[in-house]
Amino acid sequence: MRSNRPLGDQRGLKLHRWKALVVFDLDGTLLRGPTVCEVLAESLGRLERMRQLERFASDQELRTAREEMARWYLPVGLARLREFLDGARLAPGTTNGLALLRAHGVAVGIASITWSFAVEHFARLLDVEHWEGTVLEESGEIRHVWPEDKAPWVRRLAQRLEVPWERTAAVGDSTGDQQMLEQLASRCLSVANFLLSSRAGFTIPVQTSRRWPGIL
Repeated sequence: MRSNRPLGDQRGLKLHRWKALVVFDLDGTLLRGPTVCEVLAESLGRLERMRQLERFASDQELRTAREEMARWYLPVGLARLREFLDGARLAPGTTNGLALLRAHGVAVGIASITWSFAVEHFARLLDVEHWEGTVLEESGEIRHVWPEDKAPWVRRLAQRLEVPWERTAAVGDSTGDQQMLEQLASRCLSVANFLLSSRAGFTIPVQTSRRWPGIL
């Protein structure tokens, strides 16, 4: 069964009329270097095993990997796991860049297939109100998010914020973002080579020459 639950944000909506919406992936996009799962695994002394698990490709393999990770996490507790996330590295200019978007009336979201407690951690750190991720319940139940869940989540969020689809954009870095990026067509950016913009200290991809019409 694919995830079909409500939007992942827990803070509600501000009384704000947004001009546009941009949704970012987390690992490899807003974060650089080790992934969320690698950061957690290193703190738990399981980094080598985590690197083996990250080679899993199919949904069933990923489901099995998540079940194993859940067995690592539950005895430690989510509060302690969030402390481990301090070892993750934000992409240069992320904080200033997201603040610039909001200052120009652009709502920001994070859509990720990684653990929701980690997505929420970075969302709160970056003052992002809307996020989606795989939920690990205290009971051990896992509510999975898969790559194909991202685009429908973005569409529901845009509808909820009353932002037209043509004023909605996405940024991602991997095949896991492909469907989300394809559905947004000319309003998507694939993260590869980056150039640090001198204006506002935000990173923008060198490889794209297209602007987001009517968004920025």
